Amino acid sequence: MTIMYTDRELRCRVCGQAFVFSAGEQQYFDRRGFQTPSRCPDCRTGESRLRSGFVGRRRGPAGPARPAEPAPAPPPRTWEVACFRCAAPTHVTFRPREDALVYCQACLDEIFGSYRQAHAGGDEEAEQDSVAAAEAG
Repeated sequence: MTIMYTDRELRCRVCGQAFVFSAGEQQYFDRRGFQTPSRCPDCRTGESRLRSGFVGRRRGPAGPARPAEPAPAPPPRTWEVACFRCAAPTHVTFRPREDALVYCQACLDEIFGSYRQAHAGGDEEAEQDSVAAAEAG
């Protein structure tokens, strides 16, 4: 038994406009087990764009929408602390514990500069001395 499809006029449940559910569309929907659409093609396209992350204007009558621009990342939160070595105020991007040793950039450069020099020479005693001196401050 062959089903005869005829064009039907339906009303969109979102915008209220009438739209034609063609015989070809009906056959396509039936073959795939889809339900009769309750939204017009424009409302269906708009909702699918929102779900897929596309926003913006169309580039013509049938052009694709532009992808959404990602929002810029907010600046990281910072905490102001005093350098353990010289007491200069410095900012860090982590919440320091009270017992943590936090250094400003200048002191870090001094500490790790002497550590790098000692480490590059391969002299373990000099390396231990520079680390001990840095910790002694």
